[in-house]
Amino acid sequence: MEKFSNSLKRLKIVTELLREDTKKPISDVVERSIATDARALRQISLDNVVNDKWNQPEWSERVKEAIRVISEGTEQEIRDFFQSRINRKFIVYNLNTSFDRKEPLINNPVSFSKALNMIDKNWSFSYYSGLLNTLLQEWGNPFIKDALVDFLKYEIKKEKSNSNLRQRTLDLINESQYFLNKDGISRLVHDISLLPNKMTDINLIILRGDGFQTTPYFTDFIWLYLDYFFKDDKGEVAINGAISYYTQMQNKVQKALFVARWCQAVLEGKYVTTKDRLKSFAFEKIGPTNKELYWCFKELNEEQLKAVETARRKIDFWIKERYVKLFFEVIDDPRRKAFWIKAIEAMDNLVLFVDQYHRWQLEQLLEGNDRQLQTYVRDLKGGCAMSFTIKEKLFVEFGGQGGGPLNVHDIPSVQYDQFQKVLKNRKLLNRADIYYTENELQTLVTTYGGPVNKSGYLAHRGYWEHPLRKWFRLVMRVDFWSE
Repeated sequence: MEKFSNSLKRLKIVTELLREDTKKPISDVVERSIATDARALRQISLDNVVNDKWNQPEWSERVKEAIRVISEGTEQEIRDFFQSRINRKFIVYNLNTSFDRKEPLINNPVSFSKALNMIDKNWSFSYYSGLLNTLLQEWGNPFIKDALVDFLKYEIKKEKSNSNLRQRTLDLINESQYFLNKDGISRLVHDISLLPNKMTDINLIILRGDGFQTTPYFTDFIWLYLDYFFKDDKGEVAINGAISYYTQMQNKVQKALFVARWCQAVLEGKYVTTKDRLKSFAFEKIGPTNKELYWCFKELNEEQLKAVETARRKIDFWIKERYVKLFFEVIDDPRRKAFWIKAIEAMDNLVLFVDQYHRWQLEQLLEGNDRQLQTYVRDLKGGCAMSFTIKEKLFVEFGGQGGGPLNVHDIPSVQYDQFQKVLKNRKLLNRADIYYTENELQTLVTTYGGPVNKSGYLAHRGYWEHPLRKWFRLVMRVDFWSE
């Protein structure tokens, strides 16, 4: 109903403007806007009629009966079923619907072919939108896509022979170029690039409802459109408009594609001033970049998934880099800061543990209460520490209150379990409440060439960087500091 109200408001505003001064010429954009809103209102009205009929308790029974008749019925039963206009339209809108574990018609090539054959024999152009919706929803299924594209092309060709077509039919036939032609998506990208407000004006070209933006077709379109948009730096106004548009979009899949292309552009030196906005957008609109679960989308193809994962890891690196720097600035230790900055890309599960005083310092450096604090920072009663994992090791860097050592534990291990328990239950981490007994941890590595242990502690005294790099080479088999 919100779409209906907005369309009605726009239609009233334009009408009033035209009434005030009918002598002024009407621009093409205004004419198209009026026509689009009028079509939208008609379509909403039609959809409401359909919904009133089908959103009834017997709807699921009708779906099951349709699947049974077409899949298992005799030719006479199928012909009888399709004699009903309601049944025909119902099938058109429910080719990919299933209930009670019954396969939808499109999953059975024989049943699907039977349904299309009967729809063709009883063709009405009012069936076009339902079949097109199925096509857009099944865009990633080559068999369904090819079959429906060929079928709709055939029906449109027959329709064009009619000299008395209604305007809506002509509009739908014109719109079909974006869906039924091999270069349809490229055409749509090109035509939208010519609109004054780009994606905001997409409804001037596409007559689909709001559900259009959730289809696999739209995902493929967005991917190609974003490639065009980020091809060069179009300036602050353009990027601000794009950010506003994708902020309002409900679909996370398209938001993830936007982030992927945006991140790629920033890495190429475009829109570099928007880097902080990119980090915030990714974190707030999709999810924490250090939690892969938020960034897994089964709707994407291999290329798109790879681009989204690359963006997630890069943005996560930028966020971790920021927090690691801030932690060592808070405890005023530039040497540890310089050392660990080189290892950030390998860090996982980064968490800062701070008391109220240190949190206040962090917030001052962040210039506000950054929402990412909720993920990367936990409160303690006293002191501060930073923990992270690299491979199968837990690293804990203590701040001044903890004595300032580095602790390294195997995952799993007794010390690792104790560390997690203290953080979960007592929220206290300092010398007064340490999670291991005195002298329990052995020295990780010594400066004079002594033994190298797989876990233990390291005091940051003297030139500690060299032996710690040695430990990483011998035990972890990595060297982040060789460059």
